[in-house]
Amino acid sequence: MINNFQIEGYWWLPEKPENKIAGILHYLTYEESDLKLLDEFNDKKTHVPRHFTSEVKPPVPNIILGVDENANKITLVVKCYGKQNWNLSSTFPIIHYKIWLCIRGIHLSSNDDRIFNEIEIELESLTSWINSYPVRLSIPIKENRLTTDFTLAYSSPENDLSFDINDGFELSVNGRADFTDVHQEEITVRQRYIASIKSVEPLDFSSLLEKCYRLQSFLNMATFSHNEFLALRLYSEQHFQELKDKKKIFLPIDIFLKQIKIGDKDGKSGKIEKYLFKYGDLNATFPEVIKRWFSFDKKMMPILRHLTDSIQPKRIFKSVDFLIVIQALEGYHHRFFDKEPEKEKNLEQRLKNLINSFCKEVLAVRDIDIKQTVYTRHYYSHFYNKTTDMQIAEGVDLYHLTIKLQNLLICCFLHELGVDNEKINEILQKFYDK
Repeated sequence: MINNFQIEGYWWLPEKPENKIAGILHYLTYEESDLKLLDEFNDKKTHVPRHFTSEVKPPVPNIILGVDENANKITLVVKCYGKQNWNLSSTFPIIHYKIWLCIRGIHLSSNDDRIFNEIEIELESLTSWINSYPVRLSIPIKENRLTTDFTLAYSSPENDLSFDINDGFELSVNGRADFTDVHQEEITVRQRYIASIKSVEPLDFSSLLEKCYRLQSFLNMATFSHNEFLALRLYSEQHFQELKDKKKIFLPIDIFLKQIKIGDKDGKSGKIEKYLFKYGDLNATFPEVIKRWFSFDKKMMPILRHLTDSIQPKRIFKSVDFLIVIQALEGYHHRFFDKEPEKEKNLEQRLKNLINSFCKEVLAVRDIDIKQTVYTRHYYSHFYNKTTDMQIAEGVDLYHLTIKLQNLLICCFLHELGVDNEKINEILQKFYDK
């Protein structure tokens, strides 16, 4: 979890570096960050509110540059003006900007600077999802007995995974281990996996962030939970420290952005580890699986969002959760599964087609009541008056029906990722046996 923080410093526009203004950036993890300046960037220092004058409000800058007390370079990507505090008795105005993201370690001239070739991503649950820890413990045996001796060993290259995700991009997942000072009674070793996405060609930061969100959505689906970014670091071949032997050390450039808050966050995730699948369940076919996931086009993304929305942990189940899943299934069949798209089909036909394609091997979708599903969808979509012949699921029955349909939606996505039906059944059986 990235905690809230503030940066005190001087701020200016890229085109006017001589006009520096003191201010404070308040970074908020789950809300829009706020930059508070003690003056305006405009040249006319009237200190009179613009709505009292005929002056036109200046456009919102795309980029604001800054430097903090430790001489760190800061780039702020601006979203819009924030609240404005005007006091006619004051000798200076207070100006607020809402900040989309904060980049620490470099000054950019625009959002389109194509200078980045790598981004490192630390994600919640990534380490436990990989489920292979890089530190090795060995205890020697002497005279057929375990000794009190032991050796802890760590070798980074042995734990690295690398995958081609699409044209010009490579995803790697690297095992790392850190330890505290050994000259004390207790030593703590922290093991974790960090993902990295590299591009053959230098890109702007937005293009690499898009890949990060796609990786996050994959992990959300695989773990059946929302996983926050714990850290995001950009790298550029133009941003390095050169040593005496002419070797270059590329320096990390930190990104801080607004994250989605799911449930209560108090520094502990509070997650129950019940994943749909782990890396080891698909390691034989994972290179193709992850490549397909990153290749999903814009047609698939709305259905993907419905899936991730439907699996997020919720305190209260509502009928809209059922509707999210059924709409995703209907959309998936219409866009990707329908072999005769020119023929109009109703929901019942679409569900039959989907279920028939999986039910032979996948046990979890065999007992879906199609007619009840159709009646229930129509009722909660339009709230028709109930009749005695309508089979409408309510309460606990609606919840269980939604879980069955969610399983069908999972089948659809795993199928699109190239997973065969036998493996899909194995994944779902293992999930419900936990």
